[in-house]
Formats: sequence, structure tokens, C-alpha cells
Amino acid sequence: MLGYGLAVLGLSISDFDSLTPPEFDFACLAHLEEQKEMARGEWNRARFMARFFLLPYAKKEIQITDIAKFDWDLVESVESVSKPNSREAFLEAVEKLK
Repeated sequence: MLGYGLAVLGLSISDFDSLTPPEFDFACLAHLEEQKEMARGEWNRARFMARFFLLPYAKKEIQITDIAKFDWDLVESVESVSKPNSREAFLEAVEKLK
């Protein structure tokens, strides 16, 4: 754990010693999420570049999801579908949150 904290997370020894195990776990999870987001960005840039290079040769419009589909594309599409599409559905959702 010390090696991961010092080398990967960039903590000093005093910072590492001051963290409780749950705090260290939270820092590790936050670092993992940051790494995932960076990888997603790199893959999305690669898909965009591939789309850009293929557009002159395509007979129809190409979307970046036509190049490659990833798990996070499915999550985003499910979230966009689940939005309330009427005022009544919106008010029901607000009441459930109260």
C-alpha cells in the first residue's frame, strides 16, 4: 500500500501516514476513476480521428459510435432515454425524491 500511495498517487510519507484506511481506499478509487476518464477521452479522440479520415470515402454520415462501440456509450444512451418526457412524469419523480 505504501508503494502505491507514494509512487502512483504521489503522496508524501506524512500524507500517507495521516490517511485512515477508508480515506486511502477513497483516494485509490478516485485515482482509478480519473484513469478511466483519461482512457475514455483517448479512445474518443481516436474514434473521432478515424471518423474524420473516413468521411470523404463514406456514402452516408458516419457517427463515432459506428467506428467502435464501448460500454460507456451504452450507459449514456440509457441515461438519455430515461429522462421524463412529460410534466406529470417529472412531478412524480420530484415527489419520489422528497
